[in-house]
Amino acid sequence: MLAGELSPGAIGNVWDEIAAGEMTGLLEVTSGKDQWEFSFREGVMTGARKRGVNNAEHIVELMLEGGVLRHETVRDALKKQSKVMKSCLEILMEEGHVPLILYSRIISASIRLHLLDAMNLIKGHYQFAAKDDLREDSGAKPLDAARFNAFRDRFEPDMKMLKQLRTALFSPIEMLVELSFPIDRKTLFYSYATQDKDLFEFLGRMADMVKNGSLAIERGLIGAAPKDIVAALFLRGAALLMTAAVLVAVFAAQPKSDASDHQVNVRALRYKTLLLSELYRFDTGEKADLDRLLRGGSLTPQEAELLTTLPREE
Repeated sequence: MLAGELSPGAIGNVWDEIAAGEMTGLLEVTSGKDQWEFSFREGVMTGARKRGVNNAEHIVELMLEGGVLRHETVRDALKKQSKVMKSCLEILMEEGHVPLILYSRIISASIRLHLLDAMNLIKGHYQFAAKDDLREDSGAKPLDAARFNAFRDRFEPDMKMLKQLRTALFSPIEMLVELSFPIDRKTLFYSYATQDKDLFEFLGRMADMVKNGSLAIERGLIGAAPKDIVAALFLRGAALLMTAAVLVAVFAAQPKSDASDHQVNVRALRYKTLLLSELYRFDTGEKADLDRLLRGGSLTPQEAELLTTLPREE
């Protein structure tokens, strides 16, 4: 059994040993409450999972966040899920929304994203144990040590760039020159999903394009001009104050004699949902539906269920 403490480069070093011995087994990486499992067959990584994360749900979430799937499409599949004994991903694949080639790209990207997250850890430990009965997802493209080491060597001198690209994968990019790829104003992950490239090769290509000035990745407030930061903070503060004022007014107002407490609460909930949606649009530039607000914890399941059963006007 191979085991040790996590430190910069530890994952790559233990992989070198696994590859040299052409070992088959499971590498467990633990940091605090988080734990990852990486499957190896004859020294080649064939799968990755994070404890507590359902792989099928994770794949759908990646496609949602990357703009590959529409929220309406996933919502319809979730409604059907309660009537058939199938996962949301299986329904999406059966209906043609996720072809096999797209599924293969996304699940392969999921493995590499788990690996990137584990590579960034500096506290915790790892252990590798030989094991033959491994859980492997069909369609996932294996990752050998040579390709991993090439990726590691590419970014080792510029880890800051790698972190920026990892963060920007699910944010819209801006093309500074007229090129057909990657796609302007789409997420990097969306562009990756349209190409038959390994995610590590894709990230290397994107790093080269950032350096030569072909594309810009959004960094939020980091890198923005001081006046733009002040303007953004002012608008954000104004939006929050407006939200607070409206909510206070709604809850403090005395209901009319012919209005029940239920009607007042429903009206307040609608105001709350509208304002939260506008705040989300202000932050991201995208419309927030009930599903997104629910997943983000802005609405409780009870509130979301009530809103979906109400008529459009009270």
